[in-house]
Amino acid sequence: MNRKHSNSNDPGNNENPKFKRFKKILFSDLRIKILCIFIAFLIYFFYQINAFGSETYTVPLDVKSSNVIMIEAGSNVPKVVEVTLTGNKSVLSNISSDNITAYVDISSKVKAGSYDFFVEVIPDDRVMQQLHPLQISVKPEKISLSVEEEMTGYVKVLPTLLGQPAHGYEQVSVTVEPTTVEVHGPKSVIENLENVQTKAIDIDGLSKSMTEKNVFLSDINSYVEVFDTIVSVTVDIKPISERKVITGLVVEYDSLDSDYSIVTKAPSMDITVKGRLLDIENLKKNDFSASANCSAIDSEGNFLVPIFVFAPENVQVVSQSIESVSVKAIRKNVDMNEDESPF
Repeated sequence: MNRKHSNSNDPGNNENPKFKRFKKILFSDLRIKILCIFIAFLIYFFYQINAFGSETYTVPLDVKSSNVIMIEAGSNVPKVVEVTLTGNKSVLSNISSDNITAYVDISSKVKAGSYDFFVEVIPDDRVMQQLHPLQISVKPEKISLSVEEEMTGYVKVLPTLLGQPAHGYEQVSVTVEPTTVEVHGPKSVIENLENVQTKAIDIDGLSKSMTEKNVFLSDINSYVEVFDTIVSVTVDIKPISERKVITGLVVEYDSLDSDYSIVTKAPSMDITVKGRLLDIENLKKNDFSASANCSAIDSEGNFLVPIFVFAPENVQVVSQSIESVSVKAIRKNVDMNEDESPF
């Protein structure tokens, strides 16, 4: 009798029934399953396209420097850069340029020269937390800059005045406190900087001295930092002193004894006066008087009598063309010579 012996080396006979079922399920309807996988991939692909996007922001560019080196004066530094963020569209729509910082760091340099610096971009924490994954790009990626040594110095403060004092007044002096301020910036600029000006101080129509205690200094340029940017300015205003010449002022005889008469014709004279412009600019001859004091005449004869000039208040006579006059006095009721007549 023939017996059938099973071959223990036949792998098909040793397969686990569960594994055989899995293979059957896996490979059954294979085309349909591959098609489903492909469709799922397409769905995922289109989802990624719709869910993710890019936004470009215009961001101010800062420069980080040290106390040793800084940007060379006159260098053309871009004020802004373009930063592009790629991530979830719904999150990007709530982000602005205020959430992004862009800068170049030149503090690593210690010698003057020209270098290429990469532009660094740092989104704030909110962007980093909400946008994941996040892709960042910036344009331009790097900037060529010239740097030079920094320097600290002191320069004079120059007051700037606007307008003119009131009529009849003048500015006689202007002082600033402090007289100098500390400045910090590129060596090439600080070494040639002579002064820093104040903001304009209006003195138009001013008729008395004034002190402004909180006067700001004007900006020099973006490269120079000025310390103690507030100063005190005192403007000294005084009346204008003026001189004026009065001509043809007739001298009058005064204080003569009633028993005598002066037979000499009264002279005329010129005087020079001074005072505040407002006090003398409109004065005329009739505002003054001149008299020869004859109180010392007590007999007939020739006498030298002094002349006194009387001026309005606040006006001073500084000179006169005649200081005294020679006169001839006669007693009244006495016959006079033909060439003499009483005055």
